[in-house]
This record gives sequence, structure tokens and C-alpha cells, in this order.
Amino acid sequence: MVKAAALFYSLAISFLITLISSSLILFAYFSRHEVESSLQLEKARINCQSGMNILLAGKSEIPSCGEGDLDLFGDGQETVHLRRLQWGIFEIGISKGSVGKYSQTLAALLGAKLGSDNNLALVVADHDKPLSLCGKTFIKGLCYLPVAGVKRAYIEGQSFTGDKLIDGEVRTSDSKLPPVNPEIIDGNSRYMNGEYAETDSIIDFEKMDDNDSISNSFLNKTLVMKSTGPIEVINKKYSGNIRLVSGSNIFISSMAELSDVILYAPIVEIEKGFTGTIQVFASDTLIVNEDVKLIYPSAAGVIGLEKNKGGKIWLGKNTLAEGVIFAYSENGGGKNPVWVSVDKDAIIKGILFCSGMVEMKGSVYGTIICDKFILTTPSSVYENNLLNATVDASRLSVHFAGADILESFAVKKERNIVKWL
Repeated sequence: MVKAAALFYSLAISFLITLISSSLILFAYFSRHEVESSLQLEKARINCQSGMNILLAGKSEIPSCGEGDLDLFGDGQETVHLRRLQWGIFEIGISKGSVGKYSQTLAALLGAKLGSDNNLALVVADHDKPLSLCGKTFIKGLCYLPVAGVKRAYIEGQSFTGDKLIDGEVRTSDSKLPPVNPEIIDGNSRYMNGEYAETDSIIDFEKMDDNDSISNSFLNKTLVMKSTGPIEVINKKYSGNIRLVSGSNIFISSMAELSDVILYAPIVEIEKGFTGTIQVFASDTLIVNEDVKLIYPSAAGVIGLEKNKGGKIWLGKNTLAEGVIFAYSENGGGKNPVWVSVDKDAIIKGILFCSGMVEMKGSVYGTIICDKFILTTPSSVYENNLLNATVDASRLSVHFAGADILESFAVKKERNIVKWL
């Protein structure tokens, strides 16, 4: 006879074997499921990156400020959803790759480079007047200058002291500057005129003034805080997908913490000592006081909305602007042109574009494109003169990506990632 204990042991062993076998089967199932999930997630990530590469290459059929789906391989199995959004003078590219129930999303601020390299230093329109240099003026890089060329000058008791007038190649410029990208002008002018996108989330600034800190993802709708009156940004922390629009003026305190936001008003003033990453546009006057630091990728611009009325940007002493300084009016260098004044010891790292006049007393490590220079002294006003100014393209980082501000003229249509969002 079989003892009862032996039967008990047999049942226990059978149960243990069943438990182990079931565990192994479940482990194999979940392992396989995890592997398949990981593969699908990796495919979604790769597809997402492929979509971003398409946006960077500028070969996407997605229009500016538009979105749509793209079949990567033409089999309907792996698609990406691409979106383009103008953000000031830059562009935001969003790519969402999906495989099955898994998806990955990338968002980046996109820019472009001028020319095939970072060697472009100076472009001055040809108005039959030479570029005159005096004092410790230093220009290095590729230059497009009037047919009259460049010469030494003697102003305010200072003659040119350098070893060579231009340290780089000199080519002949045209009588007009290259055409400006109309998408940048139109897109920003609409906000200045109080015209908003259908996808914007619009709210009165006064209703949000009690909120000391606001952050909005670029995957959400753009938050537009508007006011017909003045806006003062004091002790506020704003970041991300936010636009501030005033029909009067905006004052930015040195105590404000701003990152990636855009500001629009007829008159904008940035208080002495402010530091932040912003894009700010005025239709009349933009004042950047002393010791302000606009960290890359920032932009400061004036867009003249009226045909015969320009505007002015003033960069104070010891100001640092990393990005793009932009001044444009429809009348270009005609009557009442836009004017950019760069004070002593102010530094621009990037691009300065002005369809009118530039008064240059500081330094640009990068590129200046302007209709003409102007120099005001206690005794007189001089046209196309530079005194103790520096324009050095070699000091701009090779990784710098500005904005596609020009419709043509040595512009690489391939975009570059300015910043991941």
C-alpha cells in the first residue's frame, strides 16, 4: 500500500512543478511583450527623429504655420505628424512619431545660418559712398561693400590705426539689401496689430497679473496675454509658449525672469541689469538699457508698420545681446528709416540686420547687414563712417544658428536646431 505521506509529497511536488512552469510561461510572455514594446517604442523614437530631420532639411511639404501627416515608407504603417510654428524670427518644429499604440514627440526651436559658413562679416548697400574707417576700427571676415570701396578717415582727432582696412575678402554690394523673409514680417506684424491665430488661447493680461509664475509647454496652445494699456513685468516668472501683447508699451523689470517668451508693443523698455532669453518686438521704439544680458537665442526687433515711419533700437553700454538684432521698415533707407544705435562697450554675438541706418560704437561678433552707417559726434554727422567699432565674424561660434531673415542672398535653406524645447 502507498503511504498517505507519499501521496501528499507527490501532490506537493506536482503543485510546485506546475507553479514553476506557469511562472516560466508568464515570464516568457511578459519578456516577449516587453521586448516587442521596446522595439515599437524605439521605432517610434527613430521615426520621430526622422520627422525632425525632414523639417531640418527644409524638404517637408508641411507649409509654414501648418501641420500634417507624412508616411515615411509609403506603406501606411509608420507615419509622423509634423508641425511648423513661427516663433518670433525663429521657427518651432514639432515631430510626433507613432508605431502602434506608442508615440514619441520632439520639439525644437529652429534657425538658419547665413552663407555656407560663419565668415560673413559685413554687407553695406551701395549708395556711391565709400565706407570710411577711423580710430581703432577692426573688421574681419567676408565683406560686401560699395563700389567706392573702403578708405581711411580722420574724425574727432582720430585717424585709422589698424594694419589693414579689411581683414578678409571684399566683394561688391548691390544698391539694395537682399529682400527680407515676408513670413517673419507678416507673422509678427499681425500680433502688433492685434490679430491672433485661431489656435491661440487669448486672455486679458489683467486677469493673469496675480500669477507670479506661468509656464506653458510648446505642445500646448500658445498663451497670449494682451492689454490695450501698458504692461509692466515686475517680479514675474514667465517661460515657454507665451506671448505678451500691449497696445501701448511694455516695461520689463530687472527682477523679471523670462525664458523663451515673446513681447509685442509700440514701445518697449528693458530695465538696466535684466538677464533673460526673450524675443521682443516694437513698432516704434525699443530701449535696451545698460548692463542688460539677452541670452542666446534672443531677438530684439523693430518693425515699422507705417510706410513713412521708421523706428529705433537703442542698445546701452555694456549690453550683451546673443542672437539677432532686427530692424525693418517698408521704406528701407528712404525717408524716416529705421535706426539701430549700439553704444560703447555693447556687444552683439550673432546678426545685426537693419534696413535703415546703424550707429555702431560697440562690437559685433558675427554679421552686420545694413543700408548704411551713420556716426554722430558733438561737431557733426557722418555717413558711412565707423569710429572705434569692431565687426569680427571669426569670433562667432561655429555652432551659432540665427534666423532665416533674408529671402535669398547666400542663405542656407537647411535649418539648424537652436534649442530643444
